Amino acid sequence: MIGKSLFIATMLTVTAGLGLAHADDADWAGLYVGIDALDGSIDRLSIVPNGDGTFDIRMVSDGISLCDPETPAGIILATGRIVDGQLVRENVRLKCEAADEIALDDGVYTRDDGTGILTLPAPDDGRQMQYHRISDD
Repeated sequence: MIGKSLFIATMLTVTAGLGLAHADDADWAGLYVGIDALDGSIDRLSIVPNGDGTFDIRMVSDGISLCDPETPAGIILATGRIVDGQLVRENVRLKCEAADEIALDDGVYTRDDGTGILTLPAPDDGRQMQYHRISDD
């Protein structure tokens, strides 16, 4: 009887918790890695839900083509929201290692439901950047 009560209490807690989260948040949230096919630079992408339907997006790279070739490392900071099943990246800012912050155009991440791979057009030439999910924590 105690086991059954504990099971029911656990299920109610989980169900209540799920009701508070946005259904698509878990599909997008996580840590991703991408390798730029053009220059071999490694990108680390973090997407974290804020709990209000928006996301905090950060991408750190050891080589961003919009940065100075002598100091190409940089970070992209943005917010995001889900629109029609895609994650729209907004308020995008690029901070290169040795330069002032630059505003970038918004972009749209798409996700392959089969593989979980995210794609986003590169801001400089439109080629498709791919990000592989390595953690959903």
